[in-house]
Formats: sequence, C-alpha cells, structure tokens
Amino acid sequence: MWKKAEKLVIICAALGLVMLVFGTARANWSETFGGNAFDLPTWQFHCVPDIAKTYKGTIKDGPNDNDYLALVETTSIGVMPPGSAFGGAFGSNENFTDVRVGAVVNVVGDASRNNYVLIGRGAYTIEGPPTKPYPGLWTNCYVLIIYWENGPANLVFAVQKVIDNDASDVMEHHTTDFAAAMPGLNHARSYYAELDIVGSDPVYVTGSLYEYKGGPLVARAPTLIDTNVKDPWEEERAINYPVFGSGVSGICAYNGDPQPPGYYCTFDDVFSISDG
Repeated sequence: MWKKAEKLVIICAALGLVMLVFGTARANWSETFGGNAFDLPTWQFHCVPDIAKTYKGTIKDGPNDNDYLALVETTSIGVMPPGSAFGGAFGSNENFTDVRVGAVVNVVGDASRNNYVLIGRGAYTIEGPPTKPYPGLWTNCYVLIIYWENGPANLVFAVQKVIDNDASDVMEHHTTDFAAAMPGLNHARSYYAELDIVGSDPVYVTGSLYEYKGGPLVARAPTLIDTNVKDPWEEERAINYPVFGSGVSGICAYNGDPQPPGYYCTFDDVFSISDG
C-alpha cells in the first residue's frame, strides 16, 4: 500500500506534468460560422477609410446549415463620404509565430474587383489624423491575395509583405492565367486557400490554393523569403523593414477602385494553427 507522502509526490508530479504541457501548448483557433452564429466571441471587424460606416461582417445562411461569413462594403471609395477600400476581420488577438492560416474562399469569377486576402503575423492599429491620412485600420503583415487583374480568366495568386497597408514596394510573387488548370467556369466556385509563415530570419511565406481541403493542389505562389537585411525586392523605399516575428491572423476583402462600388467577399471555415 502506498504511503500518503508517496501519493502526494505522485499527484504533485502529475499536476506538474499537466501544467508543463498546457503551459507550453500553442494557441489555435477555428471558425465555422455554423448555426448562423460565431463560434468565437472574439471577432473584430475594422476597415479603412472608416468614414462612411457601411462596412460590416455578416453571417449568411448556407445549405444544410453550412453558413459562411460575408465581408461587405456597399459604398464606393470614389464618393463622399467614401466607403472603405478594404475591410479586415480578426478571429482572435492571439499572437502566432510559425503559423498556417486557412479558409474556404468563395470566389466569384467576374469583373467585380473583389479581392480575397489571408493575413498572418499581423499587427494592426486603429488610427487617423494626424498620424495617418485618414481614420481606420492600419496593418503590417504577410498576406496571401487571390484576385483578378485582367478579367475573370486571369486569376492572380500572390504573397506579399504589407507595410502600413501598402504592398506596392514589396515583393509580389504571382502567376497569372490559371484558367486552363483551374476547373469551373471563370472560377465561379469555392477553393481552399492556405498561407504558411515559417522561420524568424529568414521568414518563408508560401501561399497554396486547393480544390478543397485535403484535395488536389491548384496553384502555389513562389515562396517569399524575408530577412532582416535589405532584401533585393525592397527597393522603392530607402528604409529597410525587418521581418515580422509574430502577430495575429485574419482575413480581409478589398477593392480600391471607384467602380464597381465596394466589395462582397465570402469566407468559410477560417482557422489559424501553430502546431504541426
């Protein structure tokens, strides 16, 4: 028979093991939007410019209760007061280092200028004048973008590094015209997208597009390699931007053109994981 002291040692050791395991566990989150409700109570929705106040995230009814999220802007960026150029949604404020962000993107193959974005290692603030030119969401992050530059048959699949909402001066890896390889009429269907971010210096950023989760690979963007020194693709600005070491995960929709007005982008089964 065990003595009480021996039992106490064993119990304490077991509790210590449990605390060690849970203390070092990595945070993950996922969202299905099922039942026309959020699984996570921590969703945040922000846009820029945040003037017209017509941007919102709304759960839409899907077949067999497979509901989904729509990021919607109804006001054109070209009117006064202007609508938002893009709107972000963040499932949690948890920070991730090595991370995979995934989602079903319900893309629409037309000239709507709807752009679908996955965000990783993001840091954002809600600011306005005098520090920023207009009020709203300001982000530094790595992103995967799915959009059309030249009509529905020319799908662009890109990974970028974004500084204060601006990706114009950073590397854009993209492959156009996946029409022959991608099934469906003008891509008017759903795909499953993943953004993988691994490493500290360098950081490797890779985007992948699949027929469905666990299904055949449709497209993969060449890996963006980001370092703490001035990379060859960081040419337009004199300053070097160090790597983003960690941050939040999310999704985003945007349309920076006055016409057609706004955007309507739908996402399903969004998640962010750091283990595995």
